[in-house]
Amino acid sequence: MKRRILLVVVFVLLPSALAFVPLLGLRSWAFHHNEISGTTAGPVSRSLAAKIKIQPVAVPRPVRPLAEARKKMAETIDIDNPMVGSLKDVLKNLAEKYGFPTMSVDLGAFKEENPEAANIYDTAVSLSAPKRITRSKILKMVLGHVEPRNATFLVLPTYVDITTQEHSAPQRQPIMATFAGKPLAEALDDLADMTGISILVDARAGDKARTPITARFQQETSLVTAVAVLADMADLKLMVVNNLLYVTSPSNKVVFPVVGFQIMKKVE
Repeated sequence: MKRRILLVVVFVLLPSALAFVPLLGLRSWAFHHNEISGTTAGPVSRSLAAKIKIQPVAVPRPVRPLAEARKKMAETIDIDNPMVGSLKDVLKNLAEKYGFPTMSVDLGAFKEENPEAANIYDTAVSLSAPKRITRSKILKMVLGHVEPRNATFLVLPTYVDITTQEHSAPQRQPIMATFAGKPLAEALDDLADMTGISILVDARAGDKARTPITARFQQETSLVTAVAVLADMADLKLMVVNNLLYVTSPSNKVVFPVVGFQIMKKVE
């Protein structure tokens, strides 16, 4: 009698119990799935975790102040009226009406190169009203009135430095800086921000561009000297190409053309 009752129980209840097995599996999957998404705590099976590929999130580098300043100078604008007057008045007009950054004239540099010349601010400027022209191009046209024709400018993060071609050379840019375990490329970006000089790192340098750099330039040091020293710390070398500093591998034997008054130099 007991055997018959047991058989009845097995045959009646077994199908119902089996019907719950898929649901139990689904519950288990949902439990683990919710744990991954952070909604339910619980262990994740190794097989499921192995299928999950965690993609690294790329963190964009912050925009450098110098890059923002150069972008502003590269914007195209329209000049409404002819620019006629002294250099001082024209520069003031450009700053007040056309969104130019603060412009500083290095009077000492011009006096050093041409002691007998009149004050550069008194230079007569006469230009038509150009349309669809960048701020940088306009400023070059204005400075083209300076005699002798040696005026140029450097764009810095907070102002534009109007100086002579000789004084704008990388060799004439003094720096003071301290770096503690900073990647080489970032340290060079800092020096570029300080001076307005373009410093490029050869993409083929690879991981060497990320070499941690520790150095202190307590007294005013030439930018060229500083970059050469930092490059050497990462087993790289510096090439001075006109007004550009180029950090590359020691095996790079490329020869660049000479442009303008600057002579290409290689710092061994």
